[in-house]
Amino acid sequence: MLCVALLLVELAFATQGQDASSSSSSFSSSSSLRQLEMVLEPRSLAVLTGQSARFNCSTTEPWTIMIWRLDDASVMVVSAGNGPTNTTLYKAVNCSTAQTSCWELVMERVIRSNSAQPHRVVCETLGGLLMAAELHIQESGSVVVTGGNVSVSSGQTVEFQCVALGWFPEPSVEWFLDGQPPGRDSFNTSSELDRTRALYNATSTLVLEARRRGSVECRVSISAMAAPLSASTYLSVVQAKDNTAVIAAVSYVAAMLLVILITICIMLYLWRRSLRKESSIPETERIDQHRSQQSSVAEETEGRVNAGYSSECSSSFVDTESSVSMHSRRTTASTEEAYTTEEMPDVVPSPYNTIYFISLGDKSIKTPRRVTTV
Repeated sequence: MLCVALLLVELAFATQGQDASSSSSSFSSSSSLRQLEMVLEPRSLAVLTGQSARFNCSTTEPWTIMIWRLDDASVMVVSAGNGPTNTTLYKAVNCSTAQTSCWELVMERVIRSNSAQPHRVVCETLGGLLMAAELHIQESGSVVVTGGNVSVSSGQTVEFQCVALGWFPEPSVEWFLDGQPPGRDSFNTSSELDRTRALYNATSTLVLEARRRGSVECRVSISAMAAPLSASTYLSVVQAKDNTAVIAAVSYVAAMLLVILITICIMLYLWRRSLRKESSIPETERIDQHRSQQSSVAEETEGRVNAGYSSECSSSFVDTESSVSMHSRRTTASTEEAYTTEEMPDVVPSPYNTIYFISLGDKSIKTPRRVTTV
């Protein structure tokens, strides 16, 4: 401001009586022209923490003192006659040509502050020339693809996750499958700021359908990096075997076995049912059969049927014995009356002898029959 005031005073005296408004306009035009005669490059620079930052300041105007500032602090002073005053972290390198006066400021091993705002680098000459540029100090972190190598069947959906920790500013995450991007809609990325360190942590998830095998790569980058930092894994795709024919054959055999089993069960059921019918003859039918047998015996003997007589084809010895006993008691009295001319001989009772009586007209015949008890 002091220099500006002095220049205004000189111009006021030189014009000898020009008004203040004309003096101000002339100074503004002259100041703009002089600023265009100084060039500061680059106007914006991004470097990583620990790297060097370089700025060139050149002018065609003569100067005696050049001052470099970082934010509000002076870091380098260059004298036109004595050169720069170098330090450990800052030094100046002469890059002048025959037409221009140029000095390069080199800042060694820059360190990022917790502030998210860029640093302001100023080149100023004693006499009023001034130019400013921006310095962005960034920080790279780590990147990893979780899960390791993956082996899936063809057509199966598979998911990969990429984790990037400790980055500034917020990093850019990209996926590549065998060097080819899979498409922006196949992955999504989210980031959050760790306020204690003023660093970003990012997580990206890739979801794709396994069609071919190859490398899956996650690349993370920021503007200060010459090449992105990457991590990769390998995707193996196993072709599923076509088991349609095997499944069809197994299904056919199983169906045939089921039909055979059902047929066998039906046949067994019918066979057992017929056996139950044969073994369960009604009592009335058995009595009718027994009476028919007795009638046949009476017809053969032309006499009355002895109710105590049992055919040799009888299936139950117990029934025959009981029938004989009952008949013996019935016919004892009748035979005593029937026999008038002949006296009944005595029969020695024996468990092995049973007497059967058959009446033939007016004669009675005593027929002994031997029944052996088992």
